[in-house]
Amino acid sequence: MNKIKFELIPLGEHSLKKIIIDGPTSGPHLHIQSSVHGAEILGNGVINELVKFLKDNPIKGKITIIPEANPYSKNNKSGTYTTGRFCPITGDNWNRLYTDITKCTRLQEKAQNLVNRELSKVQFIKDYKKIISESIKLHKENPYNMHRGKRLCLELQNNFS
Repeated sequence: MNKIKFELIPLGEHSLKKIIIDGPTSGPHLHIQSSVHGAEILGNGVINELVKFLKDNPIKGKITIIPEANPYSKNNKSGTYTTGRFCPITGDNWNRLYTDITKCTRLQEKAQNLVNRELSKVQFIKDYKKIISESIKLHKENPYNMHRGKRLCLELQNNFS
């Protein structure tokens, strides 16, 4: 049967709920997140039904779920309107706050070193994910010049595995 584990990812005054579902056999890894836009809550219901279904139905591989990817926008209203994809404080579009870490020179150099080594597929993926996490950690080193939306997006990017 599937193993279902719950974690909390600390995020300033909020935290993100992370659900990890490991199937009894190996296979692909799927990442699902919902509610990046606060007003779009239908995905939360779908995730609840999916987790219920997966309690009794084994999968091959692993699923990582972030059911409420943006706790900041969920309760922010402008009159009766939920602000949705725009941060109510900065006006930034939540979709545009993710960092393209592939442009990081350090990441590119380390990735090239990996390509030049003869590694098994499993080891290559493990090492590459470590490089990505290290790159994201570097982006988060100075939290004083980063607003919470950008920090949220970096946390989501770092929790893909």
